[in-house]
Amino acid sequence: MGNQRFQKRSEFFIRRLLILLILLLTLPLALAGCGDSRDSHKHAAEHGTLDLRNRSFLEEGAVALNGEWAFYPRQLLTPEQLASNAPGVHYVDVPKSWNSYPGDYGLKDGMGFATYRLTVRIDPTEQVLALRVPNIYSAYKLWINGELLTSEGTVGTSRQSSKAEQYPSVVAFKAETGQIDIVAQVSNFQHRKGGIWVEFRLGGSDSMLRMQKWSAAQDMVIFGSLLIIGIYHIGLYAFRRQEKFTIHFGLLCLIVALRAGVTGDSYLLQFFPISWETGVKLGYISLPLCAISGYLYVYRLFPQDASRKAIKAIMGIGFVLTFFVLIVPAIIYSKILLFYQLFALVVGLYCLVVLVIARMNRREGASFVLAGMGVFVLTVFNDVFFYNEWLVYAQLVPLGLFFFILMQSFIISTRFSSALRRVELVSNELRELNAHLEERIEERTDALKQTNQTLEEANRELGRMETSRRHLMTNISHDLRTPITLLQGYLEAIQDGVVSTEEQRQRYVRMMLGKVGG
Repeated sequence: MGNQRFQKRSEFFIRRLLILLILLLTLPLALAGCGDSRDSHKHAAEHGTLDLRNRSFLEEGAVALNGEWAFYPRQLLTPEQLASNAPGVHYVDVPKSWNSYPGDYGLKDGMGFATYRLTVRIDPTEQVLALRVPNIYSAYKLWINGELLTSEGTVGTSRQSSKAEQYPSVVAFKAETGQIDIVAQVSNFQHRKGGIWVEFRLGGSDSMLRMQKWSAAQDMVIFGSLLIIGIYHIGLYAFRRQEKFTIHFGLLCLIVALRAGVTGDSYLLQFFPISWETGVKLGYISLPLCAISGYLYVYRLFPQDASRKAIKAIMGIGFVLTFFVLIVPAIIYSKILLFYQLFALVVGLYCLVVLVIARMNRREGASFVLAGMGVFVLTVFNDVFFYNEWLVYAQLVPLGLFFFILMQSFIISTRFSSALRRVELVSNELRELNAHLEERIEERTDALKQTNQTLEEANRELGRMETSRRHLMTNISHDLRTPITLLQGYLEAIQDGVVSTEEQRQRYVRMMLGKVGG
């Protein structure tokens, strides 16, 4: 009864806590999404011009530079060349990859080069402004008011003359004239998508730097947490091999940490000498490896509800996809990204089915894993929408796994609590045994004394019986020895010839018979 009440209270607490955590996770995202949509609708560029006059960056913060940018396909133009009204201009939506632009000026296969231009009108200010430049696939040069302020990779007109890099950056500048002319040369011959498909943001330099620091701190906290927790769980497996789910969960954390480090702001690529191609490969192979380690984690937790046959299928497909990424360049495997994403989603949905069955069977910890896996799968869906430009917001898989890890901590807590309860029960039993131990020892001592007395009486009785036996044997021996001695004398007389006549022999025989019979 006590265990049932404890379990019911735990489940009630879990449900309330999960609802609160999910609200805390989704509410900021919803508010952020609504805020961005309102801001983008209010300030949207038209025909290559964005009017931000009468806007205070100090009071209203940064603004996304979304809308219609001027686009010069298959041309790499400098600000000086654009000043003379270069021909071939089109107006396209930014952020959006140039693969999605109409066929007469779009670059359907993603490979090519082009120039973007946006003119921003603001009130003249002495305030130092800053522009956050996102990852642009896959090389770019950026001018502001005719001055080259930043570049990544090498912009070229062919694969041989270009080099891919992808780091976001923040550039500061002054806008005392009231006009900001942004020109970006972009080339891509290494990836399935090219162009600007993540938004630029413009604001005061202080606020933009704070935003960049906050974003970096948030990403590093998630990356560091995933890394530490992954190593921690692998260490748990090293010391306790019976809990095999810990190594798969640890590997899942490390793989997602690796993905977080080579996507988004790409901190691993910035801090370590890792090439762009290697970084992209690491990001792609993380998808099938996450699917493998995630299912193995669920299977080790609930082997009664998961299919062992599915392990071979998931591992086979996952390792084939991983090997394919390792042997071909990014321009090939990046074109089948959707297949990688669908594989991860299918495995994630099957894990949800297994967890629902485990929850119905009342497996310990199934509610926590189900909640964490549900949020994690939702963030995978978000990333599928993000990378296919169906919903341009941000990648959330590391955040989803962070929530999943939180649920894992609850699993460890419940198991720890159950173990403590079992220890407490054993301790109570030991205390009861110790309390009654002296009484039991006295009872056992009395029983042993009675047993010893019984044995002593039996031993004395055996002694008396042995004495009687000896007396009896002595009497029997004496009684037997006398007639035998007489018989021996008669027989020796007959043998020695003392008895010579038949009459004497008959007499001796009668005498011997008399002794025997008497």
